Amino acid sequence: MLFARLRAQSVVPASVLPGHPSHMLLFTLVAFATLRTDSPPDYQVLTKDGATCAAGTEITSVELCSAAIDAANKALGKPGIGSVDTVSLGVRPKGCYTIAYSDSYGYSLGYFNTDEIGSGAGTDTGDNRYVHCLAD
Repeated sequence: MLFARLRAQSVVPASVLPGHPSHMLLFTLVAFATLRTDSPPDYQVLTKDGATCAAGTEITSVELCSAAIDAANKALGKPGIGSVDTVSLGVRPKGCYTIAYSDSYGYSLGYFNTDEIGSGAGTDTGDNRYVHCLAD
């Protein structure tokens, strides 16, 4: 299956490859570019009260948390403000969350909670607390 994908996306006809080292190098570069899987992940903001990240969609680093909040704000056309702080609090959700939202700036005051369990609580719209996750 992978080989078929490479052949379908190759810009070098198979007939010119044998015996031509320069063509092999070009084919290798095209194949390498095709195999790259480092595209950024998709994110989601949970807006339903009590919602938590599904298994496997938890954000696991402050860098991903920052990217998730930035992506949410970009999708809304909002600038966002501030940076993400790392905390370890048993009274807050585990992973990535924000504690402020405004129509002017979008999601802000982001936190990445490293506590192993966290509070178990999720989004709380009344408190402007929104959990951010990887998309399913």
